[in-house]
Amino acid sequence: MRSALDLFVAVMVHWRPRRAWFAAHAPRLSAIADAVAADPLLGPVIARNYGEE
Repeated sequence: MRSALDLFVAVMVHWRPRRAWFAAHAPRLSAIADAVAADPLLGPVIARNYGEE
């Protein structure tokens, strides 16, 4: 089950300073975003709205 915070983090990593920064400096947040993006229900929504960056 995902929380509202999980969904927020999944979107937040696409804002500045961008995904690469979060991966390097906030790996736990990056891992949450990756888990949401891998979710079969939520992943397509993230991909549709943010595409490949």
